[in-house]
Amino acid sequence: MPLPQEMKTLTGEKIQPAHCMQITADITVCQSGVGRENTQRAAQLLISKDVEVLISWGSAAGLSPEVAGGDLLIPRSVKVNDKTYHTHSSFNNELLKQISPGVPVRQGPICESENLLVSVESKKQLFECSQCLAADMESGALAELASKKNIPFSVIRAVSDPANMKLPKAVVAGMGQDGKFKLASFLKMALILPWEWWSIIKLAWNFKKAQKTLNIVAKILKAKT
Repeated sequence: MPLPQEMKTLTGEKIQPAHCMQITADITVCQSGVGRENTQRAAQLLISKDVEVLISWGSAAGLSPEVAGGDLLIPRSVKVNDKTYHTHSSFNNELLKQISPGVPVRQGPICESENLLVSVESKKQLFECSQCLAADMESGALAELASKKNIPFSVIRAVSDPANMKLPKAVVAGMGQDGKFKLASFLKMALILPWEWWSIIKLAWNFKKAQKTLNIVAKILKAKT
């Protein structure tokens, strides 16, 4: 998972980027940081721990207008350019049986985004060319490596910013590649652009909904171990 805030939905323990920790008898987690390189490095570490299933965990950007903030994504497939990688169907099905009917779940495909999807237009363009429900910067890299190593994988993500929401410049400024939030950079940009505060509040609200969704799934996974 790329961000410490997403890690907190699984464990309150602080884990340094590119380090693994076993949090239950059957669950080992690794904070990857943002993007393809960081994800593959983290996945290699998990593989060295003899994990049976790799899981891409965290938040995602909505692409389809039908997807709302906080929606749970357990996609059947991940698209990376012109390739499609299928997730572990039996793992997904077992998990889906245990999720409350009150949690909105989407199983349609997601895709890789090479960069942060900052604008509404960039999300719209990616949706039109991919027809995917959502996108993130890590699941594609995990899917590729899992396929190469012949290890089953799954994706568990929650939508933090719907298709009609742009990322405030202050938030973009605060996001580091290592997954750590740069508060000083965020505050500096927020003070320069005070009219962004309403957008920041809306994004924070949607991210909180995504975290709530991930917390629900985390309890299910940890109860099984």
